[in-house]
Amino acid sequence: MRAYGVAILALIDNLSEVKFEYEVDGEKCVLSVDTDEASEFAGENIKEIGKDITKLQVLIEKTVLYTETVWLIGDCVVPEA
Repeated sequence: MRAYGVAILALIDNLSEVKFEYEVDGEKCVLSVDTDEASEFAGENIKEIGKDITKLQVLIEKTVLYTETVWLIGDCVVPEA
């Protein structure tokens, strides 16, 4: 989920934090990612990455949300057609 948060922060200008709330075995969990964390992961300002399609592609590949051969959907690996 952290990877999705990083990508979302890159793409939405006026968003500074993404928070996921979910349950695991009945226990409530919260995962948050802010622009500082996302920028640290990306190696540069996450908002600047969102403005440059080439940098955005590199970020998406780095998060492993997309590769040339598969899309990762949740915990499932789905081969490209």
